[in-house]
Amino acid sequence: MKRTVLLTIFLYFLFIHGFSQQTEFVKSANGVNIAYQVYGNGNIPLVFVHGWCCDKSYWKEQTSYLKNRYKIVAIDLAGHGESGLGRKSYTIPMFAKDVSAVINKLGLDKFIIIGHSMGVNVILEVAVNNLDKTLGIFSIDGYFEIPKVKTADELEAYDKEQRIEWSKRNFQPYVYDWVKSWYHPKSDSALIDYIAMDMSKNDPFAGVDAIVTMMQYYYKDYPNSLKLIKDIPVINIESTLKPNVEEFRNYGVNFQNFHMEEPSHFLQMSNPVEFNKIFSEQLDKVLKSEIFQ
Repeated sequence: MKRTVLLTIFLYFLFIHGFSQQTEFVKSANGVNIAYQVYGNGNIPLVFVHGWCCDKSYWKEQTSYLKNRYKIVAIDLAGHGESGLGRKSYTIPMFAKDVSAVINKLGLDKFIIIGHSMGVNVILEVAVNNLDKTLGIFSIDGYFEIPKVKTADELEAYDKEQRIEWSKRNFQPYVYDWVKSWYHPKSDSALIDYIAMDMSKNDPFAGVDAIVTMMQYYYKDYPNSLKLIKDIPVINIESTLKPNVEEFRNYGVNFQNFHMEEPSHFLQMSNPVEFNKIFSEQLDKVLKSEIFQ
């Protein structure tokens, strides 16, 4: 049984990484190389941003499904995937600069941006920095509440506490076990093992700094940034983080939510058929300016 599971993981790894599009690079803030791949030649670019300790390959099922109709841009944030290391800190605003560097390199005048998990925070900042270019925002298991802003003292205490806690942990086994704990018994065990193993191999400093500073952003800048995107359609597709839709709409966000009965935070990978169906239907509506009318 163990050999069968390992073989399945190995084959899945080959499927994800073995048939990759050519990777290009662009310099971002601090001179860090940002890796990205471009698929298709459609008129409307779709920009995909992964989550914490993940990479652009986590969108493999979407790039294969959509590349014949759209231009697909899949990005590795700094400290992840094939992108470079060397930053003193891996913050949401800096990640947003990584994405903007790719957007500028490709000369994208208009785009739709898609983020998963931590990547939802990143694409929010990208949209704020590109209000005239962003046609729509797709949040994948990301938006679920609007937090109360914390004071500077509260944020400092939280940062210190989290860094002390992470310093006590052995990054790779801790992340592996943590990711495994997110899943429902009905989840695909081979996929779970692959994701947990893959995420645990991320650079520890980049991983810890990214997750700690993400929460700093979430309790400080996130609520204010939400107010700035009120004219941009936000489509949230989730399976584990069900939001209060009215809360977002009352806050001024042009928000719509779609729930998938899928016991996985990585719904775009665990059930790509249903995910791609929902995504493409809502994408068509955004492009036709029919949503929320």
